[in-house]
Amino acid sequence: MKVLVTGGAGFLGSHVADSLQDAGHHVTILDRMDSQWVREGQCFIKGKLEDDAVLEKALEDQEAVYHFAAMGDLDECVLNPVEAAYFNVWGTVKLAERCLKQGINRFLYGSTVYVHSRTGSFYRASKQSAESFLEVFRDQEGMELTVLRYGSLYGPRAGSNNSIRKLLEQALLNGRIEYYGTGQERREFIHVHDAARASVEALQDEHNGACLTLTGPEFYTYADLLELLREMWPTQLEIKCEPSQREAHYRMTPYHYIPRSGKKLIVNPFTDLGQGLLECLSLLKKDNYD
Repeated sequence: MKVLVTGGAGFLGSHVADSLQDAGHHVTILDRMDSQWVREGQCFIKGKLEDDAVLEKALEDQEAVYHFAAMGDLDECVLNPVEAAYFNVWGTVKLAERCLKQGINRFLYGSTVYVHSRTGSFYRASKQSAESFLEVFRDQEGMELTVLRYGSLYGPRAGSNNSIRKLLEQALLNGRIEYYGTGQERREFIHVHDAARASVEALQDEHNGACLTLTGPEFYTYADLLELLREMWPTQLEIKCEPSQREAHYRMTPYHYIPRSGKKLIVNPFTDLGQGLLECLSLLKKDNYD
């Protein structure tokens, strides 16, 4: 298929673009930022969803769209609710409407497990709102919609705001980690390669109309994660937990408010957390500290 990936210069979007190409699809990437990850055979278009001419060009002859372009940092959304609504709601609605006008029905939306929660602040609210708009497009306009609700991602290409990358960088730079929280916060960490492969699988007809949860196969507390890093580290690693004021983040589970039931999609085989951490550590050290 010919597939457009918006936000394809980003952490998750770039990996999904690669996995789509590996599966034999023809990939076009649309992003407002330049990308260092574009591979041979992928078409890259630099531009914004606000630009009608750019959007029309990007959607030309496409058969499916993965939509990842968004304000994805939760803390940034807390500070900038108007921008969160603009990028995450308005941008999604505009793209969906233009897709239908240009005859593209297959739409896969990059959402979050925070849509189930009372936490997540304006980030959660913007994603819930976007999902609601897309469901109306599905019900009234016949859009073939799949919602992809991602959990805590980690792996190569992660940005500086990624939680696991921040912990690894502290350990590399300082030989110690300061974690803000109790340590009992739980996450189902999923390696970005696994998330990307599952995202490509979601393109299959059987997942049309589904809401898919893409998280790791096991729960880890941050205390578990920190102890895992301590045991892996070649020298003594000091770890200190400090109280956190970040009320927008969930502690044990995102599952409170449920807008619509979904099913969880896990790829097999999947990346073991320990092996994934070693990979991230090796890449960070090679790219920034050698």
